Amino acid sequence: MPRYLCIALELRREIQDGQPAPGVRLPSERSLAQRFAVNRQTVRSALQKLREEGLVVTAKRGTFAAAMAMPPAGPEQALPLQFPGSAEGVFGSRTRSRLSHVTVPPELSRSLGLRPGEPTLVHCHRTVGPDGEFVQDAVSYFTPVAVSQIPELSRYRARLRPNDADLRLFYLWMDRAGLQPNLRESITLSRAGVPTIGPGHALLHVRRQVRDQHGRLHVITVLSFTPSWQELEFEFAGTSAVTSCRR
Repeated sequence: MPRYLCIALELRREIQDGQPAPGVRLPSERSLAQRFAVNRQTVRSALQKLREEGLVVTAKRGTFAAAMAMPPAGPEQALPLQFPGSAEGVFGSRTRSRLSHVTVPPELSRSLGLRPGEPTLVHCHRTVGPDGEFVQDAVSYFTPVAVSQIPELSRYRARLRPNDADLRLFYLWMDRAGLQPNLRESITLSRAGVPTIGPGHALLHVRRQVRDQHGRLHVITVLSFTPSWQELEFEFAGTSAVTSCRR
């Protein structure tokens, strides 16, 4: 067995045993390289294997054990939750993200439980292809409940830095706050164009609502996909859902 698979196997066992616990950062690549007496590239290959299995999530501050760590699941098993905004590498793509504190349209404002004119946190995440073409948009609107209950989100609100927001661990943050994400999704197909596509093209939209185990709404995310997709894959099991498009 290649060395990186041996390392992935050992780390997989530890994560499934709760060491490290969900949401806790793994040792650095350098520390793991020293532990297993290999170079850092071998460690990176092992971590990539675990990322593909949904066992770990890598962010700016390191690699963390996933909230729902398990091997690749069958249809009857829950899938690891991924907050929209982690599409780097898909289709050779690049991403652009921005976090803002703005007012939203009245209808959406009421759904989020906001007072008239009250601003809220909005996270915009766009995925573009190798030539800059539009692939996917994910716009997330957070409720006051989410900001008040999730410390990491509160800190982002307090020190708003539009171009320095990494929310890929949002579901892990919910888990650490004792909140169980429950997803509900609806799918629509429209003819509304976007600037980089032009009007007249069918655009797929997925509207996702995330509530906790008490029924409180935390975030509404609208995902929009390019009309060049050929197949939509939608999987749902228990409290988790994964929506993706193949080109």
